[in-house]
Amino acid sequence: MYLLIALIEQSLVVAAEDGDRYRMLETVREYAREKLKEAGSAEAVRERHRDYFLALAEEAAPQLTGTEQVEWLQRLEVEHDNLRSALESSLAATGTAEGLRLCGALQRFWITHGHFSEARECCVKALGKEGGKERTPERERALNVAGVLAYWQADYPAARALYEESLAIEWVLE
Repeated sequence: MYLLIALIEQSLVVAAEDGDRYRMLETVREYAREKLKEAGSAEAVRERHRDYFLALAEEAAPQLTGTEQVEWLQRLEVEHDNLRSALESSLAATGTAEGLRLCGALQRFWITHGHFSEARECCVKALGKEGGKERTPERERALNVAGVLAYWQADYPAARALYEESLAIEWVLE
């Protein structure tokens, strides 16, 4: 805590209005990013960040229909930029399972908060990756999410095609 206070006093970290969150100044963030690259640790840190927010999204998913729905939706909204970053990281990586899993876990959050276009774009990107074309449970779930999003955007032909492919994979996996 003393280190955080020292960083705030030196104007290197800024406290949010609620006092619960802090952010680095952009110049400090860029400097830290460069140091991570120089040390060869940038990829490992990106993967840890992605894995943390994937775990958070997967923990939240079943809670978004329960009695704690409001709290979990608020928590995900607060972390929306981090979730975006985790998605970008998974889409930039060679593997695709994490991106597909994030799409599946974030469905209810995206729909409840009206993030239809952004969410559908993420799903399409994840599904279009080379490794994302394998008939896996993750692909089946992401196809279903993309279908739901297309439906909510009144793109019924796309929704139908996505649902049909999702169902075809589901039948194969059973």
